[in-house]
Amino acid sequence: MLSGAALQPGGPPWVAARLASVSTGCNPVAAGGAECYVMGMKPERSIFDDVDPATEEAALREAEADIAAGREVSHEEVVKWLRTWGTDESGPPPESWFK
Repeated sequence: MLSGAALQPGGPPWVAARLASVSTGCNPVAAGGAECYVMGMKPERSIFDDVDPATEEAALREAEADIAAGREVSHEEVVKWLRTWGTDESGPPPESWFK
């Protein structure tokens, strides 16, 4: 039974029959987010399903080296740039962020 569906009295009977025939599986806690799907349908694999520990470690070391060398962009700078999206001032991130 589909939970959370409200039917108006006097609505088409086929709607109630269809909703009653659909089983859902929902685990909003799984993987830190909502994972709801119609039973019988296999959820698509995510790009985050396969984690390579060596790649993760290399990325962490690279990030730590960038921070130690002062190659970082402040939150305030990023927010200022993001707020230009969808405006006439919108553009690519500043080149200085990539040096």
